[in-house]
Amino acid sequence: MNENRFSMAGWASIVASVVFPLAFIIDGIHQEVLECSGAEFTVGIGPADPLFLLFAALSIYVLKAFKTLLYEYYSFREIGTIISVAIFWHIVFFGGSFLLELMYGTVWPQGHVGLPLALVVFYVTGIAVFGIIDIIIGIILLRQKRRFSLPIRAFAWLSIAMGFFEATVVLSFLALLLVPVSLIALAFVFLRRVDEVEFV
Repeated sequence: MNENRFSMAGWASIVASVVFPLAFIIDGIHQEVLECSGAEFTVGIGPADPLFLLFAALSIYVLKAFKTLLYEYYSFREIGTIISVAIFWHIVFFGGSFLLELMYGTVWPQGHVGLPLALVVFYVTGIAVFGIIDIIIGIILLRQKRRFSLPIRAFAWLSIAMGFFEATVVLSFLALLLVPVSLIALAFVFLRRVDEVEFV
């Protein structure tokens, strides 16, 4: 019986699909508590931030594993560059937002709107960039969709849909619903039996 060495990435995808919405739920509750307490500014480190960092770390691991799987099982290298860009942007976006929020809670003078405004611009730009990256990933995969299994094709379509919603920024809340679904699709990719995958 062949061992599937990508099973860990499959379980990481499942964990990430749970951590992502959980982080937003906790962040929403935290914001409500701050507003009810009369806080003038609700920017800063909160209980959801470690979960967002965990999600980023899991996503980076999953992306690296997906890149390796495509190369080893399908001899497909065309997606390598954009996945490297996606990994880089996860580090910049989640790490950068954490540092900005940490600055606001420690060294930035309370009541000054400069840093909160910078955070808003950073979030909007970051989400739009994620949208472009996701669209490119989906297009690259679908250009040779006949080479891939159904879960990979499903992930590609989900990636394009996510990217479209993210790129508009206004509709980015819809992408929040698709992120866990796309991670579950990747989990199916990773957790398939090795002997069920078509080697090229």
